[in-house]
Amino acid sequence: MLRASLTAGLLGLAACKGSAGGSEGPEGPQGPQGLQGPAGETGPRGPPGEMGAAGPQGPGALMLTVAEPPGTNCPHGGLLLQAAVDRNANGAVDEGEADAASTRYLCNGANGAPGAPGAPGAPGAPGAPGAQGSQGPAGDTGPQGEPGALALYGDGSAGDFTHFSTSPLRNLAIGYGSLANGANLMFRNVRIDGTLILASGTTIRATGDIIVGPTGVIAVNPEPQVQSVNSPDRGIATSAAEDYQGGRGLDLGRSALLTRFDLRGAGGGFRPKHGNTTAATGGEAGGRLILAARGNIIINGTIETMGRNAQLTGGQPLAGGGGGGGGVVTLVSRGTITLGANGFIRANGGNGANGIAGAAGQIYGGGGGGGGGIVQFLTASAPSIANASNIVVTGGTAGNAGVSGSPTTLVAVGGGGGASGGDGGDGTKSTVAGGAAEPGNTGDFSTTVTAQPELIFY
Repeated sequence: MLRASLTAGLLGLAACKGSAGGSEGPEGPQGPQGLQGPAGETGPRGPPGEMGAAGPQGPGALMLTVAEPPGTNCPHGGLLLQAAVDRNANGAVDEGEADAASTRYLCNGANGAPGAPGAPGAPGAPGAPGAQGSQGPAGDTGPQGEPGALALYGDGSAGDFTHFSTSPLRNLAIGYGSLANGANLMFRNVRIDGTLILASGTTIRATGDIIVGPTGVIAVNPEPQVQSVNSPDRGIATSAAEDYQGGRGLDLGRSALLTRFDLRGAGGGFRPKHGNTTAATGGEAGGRLILAARGNIIINGTIETMGRNAQLTGGQPLAGGGGGGGGVVTLVSRGTITLGANGFIRANGGNGANGIAGAAGQIYGGGGGGGGGIVQFLTASAPSIANASNIVVTGGTAGNAGVSGSPTTLVAVGGGGGASGGDGGDGTKSTVAGGAAEPGNTGDFSTTVTAQPELIFY
C-alpha cells in the first residue's frame, strides 16, 4: 500500500511538471513515520581509559579508653569508651579528636556476697604423673664466690683469744677444757703475751691478726718418742734414724710446698741398743705448728718447736743416742708476716748424747745430732724480718765417744740423729777418725709471696 501511494504521488508530480511555466505548489504535509528498521551490528570496543590518581587517605578511627571511678555513671567503677578520629595520623587520641557523643560506659558489677564454706570433699584419687615439661632457659651466672680455701682462716666463731702476760702458763696440750669454746680454735684475733703450750699438729686460725707479744711464748710439745728397741718414727722426713745412721730430711724443693695435710713433726733420734737401754734415750722430735691469719701475723716473742737432746744417765758404760730433728712451723697470712728484732722462731735439731767410757781402749760411741727443722712463710706481701738469724733451723751437735785410754775396740755404736728439713747426723760407727759422730745438717727456711697464699697451703 505504501508503494502504491508513492507511485501515485510520483505520477501527480510528473503531471504538474508537465505544465510549462506553472508555479510550484505548496509542500504537502509530512507523511507518517515508517516502521523502525532492524538494529545494525555492534561496533568494535574502544580502548579503556586511564585510571585516575588516588585520592587522599581519610583519617583513621581510634578508641579512647579511660578508667571510670565509682560514681553516677558506674556505681562500682569501670571504663569510659569514646570513638575518636586520628586527624593528625599520630596513632594517639589528641585533644579534640574524641567524639563526646559516642561516649559509652563499660561498668564493673557489684562484688557478690561471700558464699558459705562448702563441705570438704572426699580426697580424689591420685592423678597420673604429668609429662615432663621442657627445660627452661639457663639463669644468669651468679657473682663469683670466695674460694673455699679461705676456710683455712676459720670463721671467727670462737671470738677473740688473749693470753695475758700476768696469766699463769696455759697448757692446751692436755686438752681444751679451759677454753669457752673447747677445741674450736677459729678465733677473730689472737694475742699471746704469756706462755702457751700446744700439742704437735695444732692449727690456730684467725679471721683477723695473730700477735705474739714481747713476753709471749708458744711452745709446741715434741712428737712422742717410743723408747724401745724399735726404730723411732721418721716424722715428716724421708727416712728414720736407724742404728748409727741418721735419718734423711726433705729437700728445700719439698719442704717449701708443705700443705695442711702435712701435720707430722720431725723424726726422732735413735736409742742405742747396747747395754742397759733404760738409762739412754734418743732425742724426741720437734713438733708441728700452723698459724693462719686472714690479717697479719706479728712475732715479737718466741715460737719454740725444737728437737730434744738425747739423754744418757747413770755411770755405767753406754753409747749415746741421737738428737731429735727440729720442728716444723708454717705461717700463712693474707696480710703481712712480721718478725721483730726480738722475735724468734726456734726449730733447731737436738744434740746427740756423749758416750760413757768403760774399760781401757773400749769405745762407746756418741750420738749424731738431729737435723735442723723447717720454717715456711706463705704471705700475700713480702715479709718483714728484722734479723734473719732469729729463724733458727740449725742441726744439733754430735755427741763425743766415751773412751778410756787409746781407742782400740768399738763396743757400741752411737745412735743416729732424727731428720727434718736437714739430715740427722750419724752416730759413732767405727774406731777410725772418719767414723766419729756427726752433727745434724741445717734445715730449711722458705718464703712464698702470692696474693692468695691459702691456695698453696690448702
